[in-house]
Amino acid sequence: MVITNQILDILLDNARRHGSGTVTVSLRDLGSALALDVADEGTPVLDPKAVFARGATTGPGSGIGLALARELAEAAGARLALSGTGPTRFTLLLP
Repeated sequence: MVITNQILDILLDNARRHGSGTVTVSLRDLGSALALDVADEGTPVLDPKAVFARGATTGPGSGIGLALARELAEAAGARLALSGTGPTRFTLLLP
């Protein structure tokens, strides 16, 4: 649960710093997993393939947040993906 909180903190901070508009968090039960979505009303500036690369950033910061969040997810047996680009949505799949 601690790792999930850390990932959620990173996603919310990323949406606040780099996104736009209202940030929403939702939880969906997929039967064999839970999907935690964090979305804002913006569109990603970075290429979706590069968004999780260390050093990739669109503004102030070091560009390690999303890379770290993905590494934490994988270490916990979960998966983090950019699941929407218009508007921006990240989904954390929790087994």
